[in-house]
Amino acid sequence: MRAMLADHKTRVSELLAQAKDKKQAADALGELAQLAAKAELESVLVTALPQVIEAIGDKQKPTQAAATQVRRREGPERRG
Repeated sequence: MRAMLADHKTRVSELLAQAKDKKQAADALGELAQLAAKAELESVLVTALPQVIEAIGDKQKPTQAAATQVRRREGPERRG
């Protein structure tokens, strides 16, 4: 389990770095949204939240949409 979390933590870091590049942001955030759907990765994804929130305000609509998907999937409201 620890190895899996370490792998996912590395991937989240890579995706956050890609999200800073306007050309890669929407794709990186899209993949991050897929990871955010997995409850077991919540502890890894919490570090991404500030950058995801910032991306919601991005000028590019695809980036905004992808960031919004991440936020919806990792937010407290998903716990119902």
